[in-house]
Amino acid sequence: MLSALSSANQDLSGYSGEIGYSFSGVLDLGLSIGQYGYYEPYVSDDLKATILSPFISYLIFKQDESTPLSISLNSSYQKQFITNGYLDNFYTNVTGDHFRIGTSVFTDIEFFNAIKVQPKAGFGYRAGKIKFEDSSGGSATTIHDTVIFDLGASFMLSRVSNYSFVVTPGIGIQKDLTNLNLSVSLLLPNN
Repeated sequence: MLSALSSANQDLSGYSGEIGYSFSGVLDLGLSIGQYGYYEPYVSDDLKATILSPFISYLIFKQDESTPLSISLNSSYQKQFITNGYLDNFYTNVTGDHFRIGTSVFTDIEFFNAIKVQPKAGFGYRAGKIKFEDSSGGSATTIHDTVIFDLGASFMLSRVSNYSFVVTPGIGIQKDLTNLNLSVSLLLPNN
């Protein structure tokens, strides 16, 4: 799987790329690399974050003729490297570490042989910290956590030579924040 994702809310916007592999459509592993900009009112200019995020997903139940829904467990780790001119002037190193665990429920609805829609709903728990370190050895850490609700739908637009092109709009809702996401993916055959 190869994917590109764009995400935005009132405080951030950015993009990421993903590469992943599915083992029999039950266990998925992958890595996401992204670049995001954050609005930060306490410093003189916006923060920029480079994010590395390995992820895993496991299907507890896989949709078939007797089971109308699929249910997955998913988890990810996120390492953030945060910079901006103001922080760089003071030789401040800022990094973030976040973990997320959650579940999703989805179903496949086929239209013709080449079009499939996959509505999805899920929730997850995310916890993390951001650590500030300066050149004199001083440091400070902020710790936070939140529950996130996700809604979305994947539209598999074509299947040509066992390749699938997928477009997925989605929304993530958490306390005081709503993310809008758009992902475009190419699913490669597992031959």
